[in-house]
Amino acid sequence: MTQQRRRIMREFVINEISGVDVPAQAHARVALMKRADREERQMQLRKIDGEQIAEFDSFEEAVAHLEKIVGRGAAAMSEAARRYSELLRRYRERRADAARADSDSAPAIRKAEQDFALAVDEIAKRDGCPRSEAMTKARVERPELFARYQAA
Repeated sequence: MTQQRRRIMREFVINEISGVDVPAQAHARVALMKRADREERQMQLRKIDGEQIAEFDSFEEAVAHLEKIVGRGAAAMSEAARRYSELLRRYRERRADAARADSDSAPAIRKAEQDFALAVDEIAKRDGCPRSEAMTKARVERPELFARYQAA
């Protein structure tokens, strides 16, 4: 009985892997190694006290990374807060700034909503029609109010 010659492929690029129920090479063996994805490659790693810690641009990125390690939810948030206190501080500042900006514009938003609602009510009363129909008419009759209402 003659022994078949083995062919060993050492370097090549795999574009796709598909699982099959009947393999073409029944006795073939494959050893695959995965390389870091694009997101992970972009992170710069630095050594601190012998532990590799990734640098992130935002607290959200740190949490997303840790979700892969410790799981989703509170565990990842707590670990990110412990490891990346400076990112957490900046995250909280951004949230506070956004909340202040929202509260500063709230009176203007309420005024735009009230003005459009008054116009709708007037049209509904004038024409004796349902509110939904009055809204359609108000958009046509009072486009400036509708534009402010939509922008709010």
